[in-house]
Amino acid sequence: SAMKCLIATAWVLARVRPDVVIAVGTSLSLFVCLWGRFFGARTIFIESITRVNSLSSTGRLIVSWRLADRVYVQWPGLADVKRGVYFEGTVV
Repeated sequence: SAMKCLIATAWVLARVRPDVVIAVGTSLSLFVCLWGRFFGARTIFIESITRVNSLSSTGRLIVSWRLADRVYVQWPGLADVKRGVYFEGTVV
């Protein structure tokens, strides 16, 4: 469940206290980015390679709520869709 994930993510990040958190293209990335920001980690979101024409709902929320320091997409044309979204290549 979402609540279970929210609590588990907070618990892990509180214990580990990472410098950087990298989240990759699922709805659970919202919690990872949220708690990463809360605990002072640099947050990076990588949109799924399956997103060719538009950002996912998760990607749009992370960008609009500024939950990530950097948002990367894996298609060059997608970097022009929103301000603050970058293309640096694909993750294979």
